[in-house]
Amino acid sequence: MKTKMVSVVTFSILFFISLTCLIGNNKMALENRTLANFNMVLKPDIESVVYSDSMLERFEVAMKDQFYFRDNFIISYLSIDNLCTVVSKSIFANSDNFQRQYSYTVIGDYAEIDGTEYLMRIPEVEVVTDATIQIHMNQIEYIHQKYPKIRFYSYYVTQVDETGWFNNYLGTEVSSLYDQVEAILPEYVRSGRLQYDDLEDYKHCHYASDHHWNHIGARRGYEDIYGIMKRDLGLSDVKTPVKEWHFSELYDYRYVGSFARRLGELYSGEDNFSAYEYNLGERKIFAINPETFEEIQLRELGLFNEYAAGEVDTSLDHYIAYYGRGIPESGNEIYGDNNAIYLIKNEEPETSHNLLIYGDSYNRAIRDVLASHFDTTLYFQRDILVNYEDVFIDELIEEYDIDVILYSGNKSIWTTDSYVFDFFADDSIKQMEGNNN
Repeated sequence: MKTKMVSVVTFSILFFISLTCLIGNNKMALENRTLANFNMVLKPDIESVVYSDSMLERFEVAMKDQFYFRDNFIISYLSIDNLCTVVSKSIFANSDNFQRQYSYTVIGDYAEIDGTEYLMRIPEVEVVTDATIQIHMNQIEYIHQKYPKIRFYSYYVTQVDETGWFNNYLGTEVSSLYDQVEAILPEYVRSGRLQYDDLEDYKHCHYASDHHWNHIGARRGYEDIYGIMKRDLGLSDVKTPVKEWHFSELYDYRYVGSFARRLGELYSGEDNFSAYEYNLGERKIFAINPETFEEIQLRELGLFNEYAAGEVDTSLDHYIAYYGRGIPESGNEIYGDNNAIYLIKNEEPETSHNLLIYGDSYNRAIRDVLASHFDTTLYFQRDILVNYEDVFIDELIEEYDIDVILYSGNKSIWTTDSYVFDFFADDSIKQMEGNNN
């Protein structure tokens, strides 16, 4: 009985579908339709776009076109397809095998991303040799041998041109320098990196006209580094901003970053300039003269007070001016990270640890809030420091009892001579370098 009932139902459905072909359904939406009906199956028109020598093929076309529930089926199919796309993106969003892909347009020496105003360096396909990176690793190992109690941390600020998002556009794969560095880093160096979910996430963290992270990206970097260090060093709770300052909106000016300045009239993009205010506690701040090692007390490190009061020189590079200027208690000389080493001493330190921040200009925006967790912090930007001939990293470690070193920045801190330390007693390190050549 059941078999008979199934047969009847099946026959009825097939009969109904066949009937729709015989009747034709010309009231359906015309988009992508050929209006191939049953008459065209029996009496084909040679001039028709659906003409075929095979009657079976003509019948198949008619079935596809005249099926009564065609519109509903197509709508359902598209809905299911869209749902599957959303689900697959959700599942694979954080997978290394799932690479979003974008394009770019070359402008001068830079590239504009995927129709946006966001600039980047043109992706490089040449692979950095392990030997180039090893020079920097040798220095870490030398410091570790000489000062075994020092804890080492590394934080890699990924550039958008390194993400692999442009591989399809390039037609080749951009290698991961971070993976190379990770493979060579000694096991006692704890590391992390800034990563992005997609282009929108990157844009959320960076300026369009400049290569630096904005205040949101810098906060993410600080919290990442804090997370790596907290367990080892017993740091207090992570700092959260007490206020977010939108300086461009308050005082009606825009920020033109370093990329835009170099491109000149080729590029017209600008950025809003904003910053977070943190409760840093009571502290004393100094600029160390790299020639005499005199400690010059500062009344301000960075120009927060000036920016908060609206005393802004709009012609300046705001990232450099806001984060990278030291104002002395007396005298008119400005101390930047190009002519001074910064020293921060907290009046009521949370820990007895002393930190050396070593890397590039990304660290300007995280320097103060990260330093608030330590007794003493040295900030040393070796790549732009003028008159550094007498600055020896081992002497700084001993003079300020450094027991924590953070290497932080983009790929250049692992690939260029600008970030190679000088040592007072350098025979051992030279011997190590010779053994790896």
